[in-house]
Formats: sequence, structure tokens, C-alpha cells
Amino acid sequence: MSINIGDNNKIKNANIAERLEINDDQSVKKSFYEKHPVICGFLISLVAGIVLLFSFWDRIVNLIEGVLMPKSKIIKELANGTVDTLIALKRTKVLLTGFDNVELNTWINNEITGYPKDAKIPTYRIVRGSLMGSYFKGSMASHMTWNHVSIPLGKMPEDLQDSLLNVSFREGVEALRQLVEKCDSSSIQLGKQINADFFPVIVHYNKDPYMMITSAMVEISSQCIHNILSTIENRLLDALILLEKEFGVLDDLDIDIDSKSKDERIEIVKQLQVIIFNDNSVNIGDGNRIKESNIASSIQE
Repeated sequence: MSINIGDNNKIKNANIAERLEINDDQSVKKSFYEKHPVICGFLISLVAGIVLLFSFWDRIVNLIEGVLMPKSKIIKELANGTVDTLIALKRTKVLLTGFDNVELNTWINNEITGYPKDAKIPTYRIVRGSLMGSYFKGSMASHMTWNHVSIPLGKMPEDLQDSLLNVSFREGVEALRQLVEKCDSSSIQLGKQINADFFPVIVHYNKDPYMMITSAMVEISSQCIHNILSTIENRLLDALILLEKEFGVLDDLDIDIDSKSKDERIEIVKQLQVIIFNDNSVNIGDGNRIKESNIASSIQE
């Protein structure tokens, strides 16, 4: 056979498409994984599970924990709740002895034994309660009575409300722990009794001459004491973590203060004061302080 192409030229006996190949996706051979993805996934998971059972993975996990988590046992015990707040305070007292800082030592001693009457207590130990009581309106012959209800304060000034409703806990941590355990296991109501001499003051600010208060008490939830203990423990944790970062493992309750220069020790004490007293003040010569100030906050280029 021949094909005429222009000017009588011919191509004879030619197979023009002899080597033409067709790329058909269906003709490509699929891998085992592509044919059986579910089976392969199961096998991979099975192998991974077997590998993870090998004991050397425990050493790897321990290594990671050693790098990322605290190494000291006393920190882990406090974080896990296996030691009480009193023991944690005593351990911290021993660790901080070398710094010879009066403020830190006084805080720890007060938390252990309780705050004296003339000592200023931290704000986390001051909680606000609710004024509950009983009163009636009307005459003795004809009146309405309300028993154990919330007593309104009317237009009582804020500072007077604070002195009335705020309750300060000066007890040591062990006494607080025993108190909250007793409250949680019984129906005892925490609070402070209001003297009857103060009843007319409450009536005065309510501007209700027919209101006769018979009893009043500022009631406190036991959860407030739990919060106090949690705050103390959290500050101890932060302080211990800082000490571990600076001095290494703390389990011997003996840190090498002399390994730090005087300036470094002063800086560590400042950081501990910020942690414990939540004090962001800056010391500037002669004991003067600037508290919670952003000195350069308004400087613009």
C-alpha cells in the first residue's frame, strides 16, 4: 500500500504508528500499600506498639522528663500533693536560711506559726464574706420576721463595708488545714459574729426605722481557706523551681550559696520576693521603691 503526498511522492509499505505507545493509568501496576491501605496501617500500628514495649523507651521517657521537668523530689511531692503545706514551708525555710533575708524568713515563720495581731497579713488571707442574719419589721404585736437571710447594707460607705465584710485569717497553715477539714466533714459555718452594737449602724444606712436586727454574722465558705492554702503552695512551688534552676537538685536541703556572686544572690532574692510577695517594685538607692511602674512606657523615638 502507498500514500500519495504532494508532487506524486509516495511512501510504500510503512507502519507510521508502529511504535506509538498509549499511557493508560489502569495499565500501571499499583504497590501493595496502594492496594491494601487498611492492612498496611494495621501492620504499622502493630509494629509500633511492639517497639514501644521495649524497655529502652522508659529510659528515653525518663531522659525527657529529666530535661523538661523538675528533678527535685521535694518539688514533685509538693506538686503531687503528697506532702502538706507545713512540711513544704519547713523545707523552704531550711533552703532559704543561707540568704539571710529577713522578709523571706518572716513570711515563712508567720505562715507556719500564724500572723501576730500587729503584723500586716497578705491580701490572699483576707476574704470577703456575706452578711447573713435575722430581723423583723413592725411592732412587737404585729410584725414580719426574716430568719437567716441576707441583710442589706443600704448606702453604707465602701470602706465601712470592707471593715464589716472582710475576714482576716491569721492562723498558721496547720491550723487552717484542721479548720477546713472540720468544716468539710460537718455542718459548721465559718464566719465572724457581728456585735449587737453595730446593728443600729446597719439600720441607719438602710434608712428603715422599722427594721430590727436580732442577729447577724458574716459567713465564709470553707473554699476560701482551700484557696489560701493553694496560694501558699503555688508560691512555694515557684520559689523552689527558681532555686532548683539556680542551684540544682534540692533534695538534700543544702544549696551552695557561695557558688553565686554577691550580685547574683541579690538578684535571686529579688526574684523570690516577687514570687512570694507578688511585689513588682524596683529598689532605687536608700531603700526607695517605685511600685508597678512602667518607667519607659511613654518614651517614643
